[in-house]
Amino acid sequence: MPSYRIAQIALAALVSCCTAAGAAVAACNVSITNVSPIPNILYDPFEGLTKTSNYTVDLTNAGGDTCSVGLAIASSVQGVPRSFKNGSNQLRYTLEWPGGAVFSNNITAPIGSVSVAGGKSRTVTLRVRVAAGLIAPAATYTDVLTLRVYRVNPTPAVQMGTDRTASAAGVVEARAQVNIAGASGAFGAPFALDRLDFGALTTGATKSAIVQVRATAPVSINVSSQGLGKMKHTLLPGDPGVAYTLKIDGSNVQLGSVSFSVTRSPPITLDGINYPMSVQIGDVTGRPSGNYQDTLTVNVAPL
Repeated sequence: MPSYRIAQIALAALVSCCTAAGAAVAACNVSITNVSPIPNILYDPFEGLTKTSNYTVDLTNAGGDTCSVGLAIASSVQGVPRSFKNGSNQLRYTLEWPGGAVFSNNITAPIGSVSVAGGKSRTVTLRVRVAAGLIAPAATYTDVLTLRVYRVNPTPAVQMGTDRTASAAGVVEARAQVNIAGASGAFGAPFALDRLDFGALTTGATKSAIVQVRATAPVSINVSSQGLGKMKHTLLPGDPGVAYTLKIDGSNVQLGSVSFSVTRSPPITLDGINYPMSVQIGDVTGRPSGNYQDTLTVNVAPL
């Protein structure tokens, strides 16, 4: 019966094929068995420094043969640049393979290649990076990562194991900086000023400057006067001095106490904002000749 014998041979070939395929899958059986907690990145925009944190991924091969595997990592929103989020605010970041290769934000696009021996585990150290030159309001920003392992050799890549998730976060610290400048411009450049010289004092004389402020939060601008609002004679310590008035951003600053505060909400930018400052001399009638001076201290603190 020729037709029966041909069918019997074909069936034997099919069984042999499927058994071989099953053995190949079992020989490479890698899964992600642990993702270490990812340390928060503490980020100060005004340091001008890139910040990083490292974490580890454990890969375990339950099969018998050595496997070459890579990883894919997706953020909570795929296909766009990665960002830690806090409401509508964001802080950009990247994820890196050892050596610096950057993961695309795509769970189907693995990178890297490491060998995991049969019956063994291997740990890979990955990196989160927030580049210098970014700024965002002071807050904690978070994202959720999904990690997937792929057999990458031979190609094409084949997904293995079960996806794992991990939380990551960046913390923008509350920071504020101040600079006194002679004219408006970008923060700290190029018109730094440490002295207002009135020359020969006359009643009502006015000098102006700029208080430059940049911050990641609303700020308190604190002003104190060594002479409590008076320019004192440098050689006559008992002289009452010459009173003057001070305004910052249109607000009258009371200098008769130890310190006076002005609250403002500067824009969240690296250039910050320029607040006008003006000093006006009071009545100089009958004041003895000589040099008069006072020292103003201006600092800012995030609220």
